[in-house]
Amino acid sequence: MKQKINKIKLVMDKLLEVLTIISFLGLIGVVLLQVLARFILPQAPVWTEELARVLFIYSTSFSVGLAARDGAYVSVDLIRKVLPLSFQLYVEIIIKIIIISFMLLISHYAIDFVKIGSFQTSPALQIQTFYFYIAILIAPLFIGIYYLISLAQVVFSYKYDGEL
Repeated sequence: MKQKINKIKLVMDKLLEVLTIISFLGLIGVVLLQVLARFILPQAPVWTEELARVLFIYSTSFSVGLAARDGAYVSVDLIRKVLPLSFQLYVEIIIKIIIISFMLLISHYAIDFVKIGSFQTSPALQIQTFYFYIAILIAPLFIGIYYLISLAQVVFSYKYDGEL
């Protein structure tokens, strides 16, 4: 079980890293094209601004899960540190459960929001906004998954004194 979870996590890590890099490089390329087109062409392509915005949203959506994996979010642990060690573990578990629950709630409502996008078309790119709105589902989904893995690691290391 431990090996399967680690393998899934490794695949997820690599997938999000690659997708973050691709979307960010695409963003740089599109913005560079827009800047150069303003100097070279009589009129810059209208689709570059919209595509840059979408690529920025996707690069952020892919990278927030990686930030959750690395524990890069700001946390106030002043109260937790003054508690006895046994309570610190329970507080950490409760916080992770709250975050996972909140990400599930956001994901639930994000699905409804994504469905709305199937009825709309972007003005410049002329594609369904469903493809833009799906980023709103990606971010909380991967944050929740990484916190779930983190919760399992905390519980497993406490219960079996091992690392997941």
